Amino acid sequence: MNAIKKFFSYLFLPAQHNNYRAKVIHHDVLTAYLVVGFLLVSLNKFVVLPFDNVLGLAKDITVTKLVEYTNEQRVNNGLKPLIYNQKLATAAANKAQNMFANNYWAHFGPNGETPWQFITASGYRYESAGENLAKNFLYSKNVVSAWMNSPTHRENMLRKDFTEVGFAVVDGGLVGEQTTLVVQMFGRPSEAIQVQNKTTTTKKITTKNSVLSEFTTAQMASAPKPMIQLPFTSTQLASGFLIFLLGIFALDFYMASKLKLVRMHGKSLAHFIFLFAIAIATIMLLVNGTIL
Repeated sequence: MNAIKKFFSYLFLPAQHNNYRAKVIHHDVLTAYLVVGFLLVSLNKFVVLPFDNVLGLAKDITVTKLVEYTNEQRVNNGLKPLIYNQKLATAAANKAQNMFANNYWAHFGPNGETPWQFITASGYRYESAGENLAKNFLYSKNVVSAWMNSPTHRENMLRKDFTEVGFAVVDGGLVGEQTTLVVQMFGRPSEAIQVQNKTTTTKKITTKNSVLSEFTTAQMASAPKPMIQLPFTSTQLASGFLIFLLGIFALDFYMASKLKLVRMHGKSLAHFIFLFAIAIATIMLLVNGTIL
């Protein structure tokens, strides 16, 4: 029992045997954390790994939330909410898969593919249509916010004649990195279709959830299954680890104050500034996405 107490004291409490600094926040250990973090980021971005999206990007982006935040923006701007359309969702999923298959990030494909081609191929007959794209985002809200902050994307989001929308959120390798693509397809069905489907297009939006379940289940069934399913996302892991470090630093500061230790010197300060700068750069690398 004493050996276990000494071990945990060595790891977490400043004392003479660990040079009056908890071992888990010694400079060499902090550097090891940094190296492991960079390795994980590099592996996820440039290597296809046999587990379910190490950084967990897509797990924090859901079709349900994308629809919710999109309609929230429309209602806030005095517009009617969009109705979720399965055919537009199929078109969005096919567009995402085509971008992965042909390794491009653009509205128009290298072989002449157009957004309208995917929409009509899904069986959707439109009077007007539009497309927004996004990649490398962590959260649904950030995707919608980025679109709203771009004049051309905002125009699609708030276009009055659009009445329906479909989404796809798909993981894969694109232009040399692992990423999560978000495809948003807008549409207004042609007059003939609107008359033909008058009773179905005016259904209450409460039917949206069953449509979304159908879409996401079908998408998951067609996607390649990972060899290992992780029970958490990297966002949750990183948050937990940051809370752990903050707790250790707080405990270390408390014990140092209690023991009246003075440890701040040039090397220590420079090391912490370096670690802080790298941590901020890494967070910015992960959080900042791209829209098109």
